[in-house]
Amino acid sequence: MVGVDRFISEIRTEKYGAQFLNQFSLPSIGVNSISAVVPTYNRSPFNPNSLDGYKNPLKWCVESLLAQRNVSLEQIIIVDDHSSDYTPQTANYLKRKCELAGVELVYVRHDQNKGSPKTKNDGVKNATGDLIFFADDDCIFAPYALFGATYTLNQLRGRGINASAVHIPIYVRTTKPVRTVGISEIGQIDIKTGKATSNLKEFPEEYVTSPEYLDSRLKILEPLKIQNLGGIFISPREYLIEAGGYPEYFSWKNGFTEEAELSLRLAEVGVSLFHQPDPKFHTIHFKFGAGGNLEYTHRDIFSNPEDINISSISLEEMVNESSKPRRNTGNRVDPPEWYHAKIMSYAVLLGRRNGQAAINWARHTYRQFVEENHPDFSRSIGVSIESEMERRNIWKKAIIEARKLCDKLKEPSMEINVMPLRFMGDSDGENLQC
Repeated sequence: MVGVDRFISEIRTEKYGAQFLNQFSLPSIGVNSISAVVPTYNRSPFNPNSLDGYKNPLKWCVESLLAQRNVSLEQIIIVDDHSSDYTPQTANYLKRKCELAGVELVYVRHDQNKGSPKTKNDGVKNATGDLIFFADDDCIFAPYALFGATYTLNQLRGRGINASAVHIPIYVRTTKPVRTVGISEIGQIDIKTGKATSNLKEFPEEYVTSPEYLDSRLKILEPLKIQNLGGIFISPREYLIEAGGYPEYFSWKNGFTEEAELSLRLAEVGVSLFHQPDPKFHTIHFKFGAGGNLEYTHRDIFSNPEDINISSISLEEMVNESSKPRRNTGNRVDPPEWYHAKIMSYAVLLGRRNGQAAINWARHTYRQFVEENHPDFSRSIGVSIESEMERRNIWKKAIIEARKLCDKLKEPSMEINVMPLRFMGDSDGENLQC
């Protein structure tokens, strides 16, 4: 196991800095044009023409995309899922900035709230680029983030690998990873056993002492083959369409596991997924409106304003603004609903393909969430539920609803094994037990 001091020393080296590639004449990434899809919901709480307009996360996101280097960004598509704030005005404000940068801004507004998966699919439908880059509306991107994702994708395809997506690191309110995990624990879904991991904000432990390079001159790390995408990745538009896009059957508000379902759909059409763990291509996810014990890192993350390319606001100010608790913004839900969605969504995703895997997932979550209240289960939200009875009720309701949704989605013509989750109690699920 790598020591903390060794990890911190390695991660602070120049090769992982956001500006490291400035010193190089960079290779062309070809003729690929890129459309960035930005789904949004109530991420513009301030009038963009007011003194507080600089505090809108949607503004940060789009400005960060416009500041990308050495890529051909053709479009930014904002899909507004029926926001009730200043989103239309902010989109109009940003349209002028995009015009000056030579980037087309397309604004699509839903007539009612339709959920994250539908919003992202509508972004793809309006895209003209060869490649689609999915960007969250409360994220900003290192200056070479799109270059890193696109260059990695092209290099993989140049090796004859049928790569359909390259994910980039997502760090919560910081510019550097704060933990390491083994490569085998990053971005995995096993539909045989029901094991699912994300860890896309962690640094590969093996790369601390023995980094492998996709490009040794540019010190770009070798990507990792994964099965479970997160929210920030680039993909050829043709593959997204072939796979059927994001799932629109979801019944939970926050879209939990929408990328996991898309990942499996892409795998099922015979293409591969990768994660580029290089910190110089990072995304900062502000989790706008989330309170809780979300980690902050050392104060030195605020020392280089050139890394963020956002006008009129510092990284520290963005973190502070995002830390103010807000409801009805983005995919933000209360902690009980978040846990419910996490347990239910993976149970459905697995249950549609392998009933035993869903059973394993249910047992795992009962042990880790209900019995142990393990911090790993709550790390992404930063808030735990102290009452074991409340945790058990959340778990029980999630499993019952997952089983019902699996039954509803079952189609006799489907080749995959759809097995209702009747595994821990009687037929109506009222006596589930482990």
